[in-house]
Amino acid sequence: MRRKIFRLLIAVLALSSFAVTIGTGCKKKEAGPNDQTSAQAQREAPAEQVPAVKPDFPELTSIQAAQLADQEARKWNPDALLWYLTCPSKYLDYRYAENDRAWQWAAVFVNPHNDRRYNVQIQGDRAISGEEEKYVKRESPVDPGFPKDRPGVSLKDAVKVALEAGAPGWEKPMFYYIIDNSNPAYHGKPVWDLVFSSQMVAYTVDGISGKLLETRLLDLAGSRPITPEEIQKLPLGKDENQARDLEIIYQFYQAINEGKYDDALAMMNPETAGNDQTRQIWKNNFDSLDRVKVIDVTAAEQTPGGNERPVYQVLIYARLKNPGQSRNWADGENSRWITISPSGEGRKIFAIATSPLK
Repeated sequence: MRRKIFRLLIAVLALSSFAVTIGTGCKKKEAGPNDQTSAQAQREAPAEQVPAVKPDFPELTSIQAAQLADQEARKWNPDALLWYLTCPSKYLDYRYAENDRAWQWAAVFVNPHNDRRYNVQIQGDRAISGEEEKYVKRESPVDPGFPKDRPGVSLKDAVKVALEAGAPGWEKPMFYYIIDNSNPAYHGKPVWDLVFSSQMVAYTVDGISGKLLETRLLDLAGSRPITPEEIQKLPLGKDENQARDLEIIYQFYQAINEGKYDDALAMMNPETAGNDQTRQIWKNNFDSLDRVKVIDVTAAEQTPGGNERPVYQVLIYARLKNPGQSRNWADGENSRWITISPSGEGRKIFAIATSPLK
């Protein structure tokens, strides 16, 4: 029930973030020559660039994603200004709070001379689409002090502020950098909004200074302010076994990626890892991968093993050494269903399947 309520609230928040105010009579502030000079100066300032040499995995930081999207938006309008940045929570890197990376991004830019907006979609390390919005228009005036091609602070820095205020570090939040905020207190101001479902708490961080502006508790009545002291008293909403299981799964594929096959086999149930012949079959399978990394892990809706042997659906990115020669893997995204079971040495991987378990 708690999860359903949260999903409903998030749906309302997401829709209100894109709400369009018709006929307000509010005069838009147009960017003059000085504004354009300011925009150009910021774009020329030192910043984290999209890497010239591609990293091992097609992920970008929030700053790299914004700058890549800016390159596309400037084809639409040379003065385009970043208005919104987000990604689906599941595509945040497992270590997003440390490395600021995600596998997908979505950005919205605005034309400071009118109310038009432009959407850019990023998948991996490439911009895959760019399109002017037909129905949603810019609501707030453009301030010449707004960051132009990237947020003033990165997602990682905003998350750090939220963690210091009591946000759970083990959870991937729903988040967005936004200026046309549905909250009147921050409408027209660059902020990061981060929402953690386990707490049902929203953290608002200034998108320029990086200061914590507000924490709010979400409920059916809407939301209300909540202090850091109150946050510390909230139920954790964390299953310790599940948290350990997620770490095991992540480390399992990290060991495979690093070529530490014996370490990976040590994370498996002894019967699953099998005898020397079976272990060699596992190693051959591991060795077919040039690169592999977990994108996301979620508890399966139906768990045949019950609480004793929970099943997780795992989204995995893989690159093959010899594409087309593996029946088990494909280049790009792959899904696995992994069963975890307790053993004498702790929790272990009991089974790995390529389709849901019946």
